[in-house]
Amino acid sequence: MSTLKVNTIQSFTDADPVTINDKLQHANSSATGGGGTRAFGAATTASAFGSHAEGYGTNASGNYSHAEGNQTIASGIASHAEGRSTKANGNQSHAEGFFTTAHGIYSHAEGRDTSTTGSYSHAEGYASRASASYSHAEGLLTETKEWYAHSEGDRTLASGRASHAEGYSTVASNDFSHAEGSNTQTTANYQHVQGIYNATGSSTNTAVMIIGNGSASARKNLIEFHSGSVGFTLDITALPTSGVGLSTGQLYRTGSSGAPSTFDEIRIKV
Repeated sequence: MSTLKVNTIQSFTDADPVTINDKLQHANSSATGGGGTRAFGAATTASAFGSHAEGYGTNASGNYSHAEGNQTIASGIASHAEGRSTKANGNQSHAEGFFTTAHGIYSHAEGRDTSTTGSYSHAEGYASRASASYSHAEGLLTETKEWYAHSEGDRTLASGRASHAEGYSTVASNDFSHAEGSNTQTTANYQHVQGIYNATGSSTNTAVMIIGNGSASARKNLIEFHSGSVGFTLDITALPTSGVGLSTGQLYRTGSSGAPSTFDEIRIKV
């Protein structure tokens, strides 16, 4: 049976309950912070004012902090660490799950091996990193590197301000840009890219929207919509050479051998 150590107990003969001042701890734990510090469980430490440690090997070293679970650390002021080997280092931060770390103030890390270094940021999932203020990284190995950015899915990166990357291995590297699909990348601010393995040459810098249709060995675009007088460009080699079997409204090309000339016309199935 464990033993509780209490500094001061005040008892009253009237209707008031018994009050406990200063600290309350188990015999093999340490509550030294004062201000109602509490340490429960095994080998726990509450060393800051008004702190609370419980579980096994937990450490609440920030004022008004709370560490619970197994070997968690709450070092930020009013921080909360729970789960296994989590760390809430930022003031008013929250770390939960397994080996998560919340460094940024007011940040939240959850899941497994996630971390937040940006203020007011949020990381969740597995090994996600919210490295910029007000950013959100979720999923598997996702990362945000600029303010207000959002990265989700699998191995996505949002490195532009207020950018959004989603899907698989996508990169939104420009401000206010959006990349989705698989292995797509933005090349300009305010740009939207979707599809798979889009081309990223300088000719795409004026495109406001791109649909990729390439491969790992040969990036290319199915269609690009450009601002200004350029209009749009279309990779006609991706279109079928006959309208047979197509639905109404789908595009096809006639091929270079069609009469009355050798022009390769683009037509709409009606």
